[in-house]
Amino acid sequence: MSDEFDKYKIHGAYHWEAIDNSFLNRFGKYSLPLMLRYGKILSRIEGENKKVLEIGCGDGALVHLIAEKDHQVTGFDLEEIAIELAREKVKGYSYNVTPEFINEDFLEFDFKGNQYDYIVFADVIEHLRHPEPMIEKALDILKVNGYILFTTPAKREGSLWDQHHVKEYLAEELRCFLGKYSDNVSVKQFMPLKLYRLFQRHRTFLNLVDYIVNLLDINSMFSEYCMIFAAIRK
Repeated sequence: MSDEFDKYKIHGAYHWEAIDNSFLNRFGKYSLPLMLRYGKILSRIEGENKKVLEIGCGDGALVHLIAEKDHQVTGFDLEEIAIELAREKVKGYSYNVTPEFINEDFLEFDFKGNQYDYIVFADVIEHLRHPEPMIEKALDILKVNGYILFTTPAKREGSLWDQHHVKEYLAEELRCFLGKYSDNVSVKQFMPLKLYRLFQRHRTFLNLVDYIVNLLDINSMFSEYCMIFAAIRK
């Protein structure tokens, strides 16, 4: 096991704590930046009862949120502990379609034809030294007119956002890269950098403010953004 993914062994299903929107958890581990990222994915999955695949699902927190929207969701991750945590966590919830979790190598797994409406790479592409095979396989199993959705931190001057990232992208750089796979590519930056920095310093205060007023439309107030949302259509 790499040091990078020891986080699940050490911290458990920490993404679930970060999405817990209860009032008391506003004083705890709720993460507004994480929910802003997940919100971008959730708002883009349109329609009813869509088949969704998340690659690198970790402890399954985003899979859970998608499943609560009544979609058929499968989470894929190579990390055994993460998948065990995900399977255990969803046992406590009732869904129209219970999420499925697969602990396999995505590139080696035998899928049957074009079957997914949406495939999600949430904060994953920055960890891939060679993302091309992953994207190519995702396109193979994506339905015609389906979408692959990405979130990733925007490249900044000086240093990586995380020591485990192997490749970070500028928005235009990511647009050019994804353009190799589709003529229909959209790339947008979001999450104000100042908001992110404020959250790191004043977590509880901003969580409480967000509990009262919706901060999701705050982007227009700032010019610098620290996250990228991208979508490519097959």
